[in-house]
Amino acid sequence: MSGNDDKDRITRLQLRYMLADGVLTDMDTAELLDVAAAGGVPVRPGMGERELRDAIRASNAARARAAGVPIDHLPALTARQAYDLASQLSGEPALLADPESPHGNATPG
Repeated sequence: MSGNDDKDRITRLQLRYMLADGVLTDMDTAELLDVAAAGGVPVRPGMGERELRDAIRASNAARARAAGVPIDHLPALTARQAYDLASQLSGEPALLADPESPHGNATPG
């Protein structure tokens, strides 16, 4: 493996960051509020989806950087790409998305 191969390699932590960021694009306000609450992200009354996503992304980025995970210049994934990649990596169908749902959101089993 050459030095360039090492430089181009994406670590597991970077991949987790990319997947989490991609999944955020498909979440509605209620789901984003749940994620924010679970992650300790401060939420103001009346925050819209875009503001919630931005706050969660900023929190995730700060945590990644604090952990020493280089995240600058990582490719951005769409929600569909994130779901597909998670499915491929796990070897099981991703239960994160329901193709019949207009938002691709998970549905109760």
